[in-house]
Amino acid sequence: MDKKLQKNIYYIAVCIIIICAVLLRILFYSYERPFWNDESALAINLINRTFSGLWLPLDHEQITPPLYSCFCKFCAFFISNNEYAFRLPALLFGFTSVPLFFLLVVKVIKNYAGRLFALMLFAFNYQLIYYSQELKQYSCDVFMFLAILFSYFYINKENNDIKKFWALSVLYSVSFWFSYTAIFAVFVLGFLCLKHDRKTIISLFSLPFISGLMLIFYTHKLHTDSALNEFWAQGYIAFNFSNLKNILDTNFLFYFENFTSKFLIIILFVIGLLCFFKNLKSKASLIILSPFVFAILLSYTCIYPLYLRAAIHILPLFFIIMAKAFDCLKIKNIAVLYFISAFIFVHFFVCTFKTDYTNIIKKQYYAENTKEILEILSHKSNNKDILIVPYLTAINFEYYKQFVNIKNREIYILKKPLYEYEEIKKVYDMLPDKHTYYILFTHSADKPLVFKNLYMYAQEHNGGTIYSDKNYNALIRFEK
Repeated sequence: MDKKLQKNIYYIAVCIIIICAVLLRILFYSYERPFWNDESALAINLINRTFSGLWLPLDHEQITPPLYSCFCKFCAFFISNNEYAFRLPALLFGFTSVPLFFLLVVKVIKNYAGRLFALMLFAFNYQLIYYSQELKQYSCDVFMFLAILFSYFYINKENNDIKKFWALSVLYSVSFWFSYTAIFAVFVLGFLCLKHDRKTIISLFSLPFISGLMLIFYTHKLHTDSALNEFWAQGYIAFNFSNLKNILDTNFLFYFENFTSKFLIIILFVIGLLCFFKNLKSKASLIILSPFVFAILLSYTCIYPLYLRAAIHILPLFFIIMAKAFDCLKIKNIAVLYFISAFIFVHFFVCTFKTDYTNIIKKQYYAENTKEILEILSHKSNNKDILIVPYLTAINFEYYKQFVNIKNREIYILKKPLYEYEEIKKVYDMLPDKHTYYILFTHSADKPLVFKNLYMYAQEHNGGTIYSDKNYNALIRFEK
């Protein structure tokens, strides 16, 4: 193929993928998906606190970088307190990460097909799209991590631009307060810059060092629920590596939802690693492999989990390593080369499209429709009826009750989560007789099981009925 034509096709393909990635993120955002439990918890903090109050430990076990929280509150303050406003920062970081990722890819992958493959994986990954419309900091984590790693290519010891270095230093320092994982990227950067002269190191890392110490002191004061700590502890690699397979399998299922060919992903990843290791002293290899190794060390030393959304900032590097395999394709037969490249592209595109089409285009994503269930309550019940709010639904209720007219009602909020039928029966049997009750149920660690047990209990009483949707969000009525 003519090189000029090849280059034109390449640039057109890049533009198409980036545009599609941005449109998918905006489309998902436009649905105004109801807040789930964790988002409601953060939204309550954003509504009830001042900007300065967001720098104090947050209520409802929320640990969100204070500048990111302030950005979300700023958007809601000038627009309105709804899902669109609160999620706007996540969207902005989400779609600006796409071209930023591509700029990093250009620095580390030579092959046009490899660059397009990496961009495609990043653009259409469901989790990256999903977190571009959730009121949490994970899309910001990805953006900040990529931005810091990308800046490494502009740190040149032969060109001592001290003003530029101090500007980067300020950006690094501020980034910690938007994204806690940004400190890991800056630490890696500092390690890679040890070969530079003292003046460069001081101008680049003196401010981040101070900011990092402040961050460590700040986060030490934050508290988390023991159950949440136990959950994230599943992402710590055991001393004898006994749980490594389980961590990898769980992450694989999370990040590659509809991919059936785990073997192909492993092959591409291993080839990509070998390709980077062949040129280990190059900037490209160091800036991609070092954060990956550091993330594994953090997990192994039980400092930070390599697990699910907490490790989403590392996912782009995984894609880059996979795509680097294209730089190693040295097949002289052009037809065979094109066939292999086309097969890889088509296979991964079909897998990602299947997930995106099902979850985004067909709107088959998980939702906790607390507001809709409360609206059903306001129409079906009267002021004499009693509303029961299970412990794990309480945060959703706390946020969405402001949008529905349910004043002057008696409300029971349970003090602990109930799962098994016997414990549900024991607590609910203690309710006063001669009343009509409605149970608001939208969040639980095991929704199908609790849904089934609550409905079973209601059916054993007069007027046992249920109003529910496909996501087990329910309003359960019974008389006692």
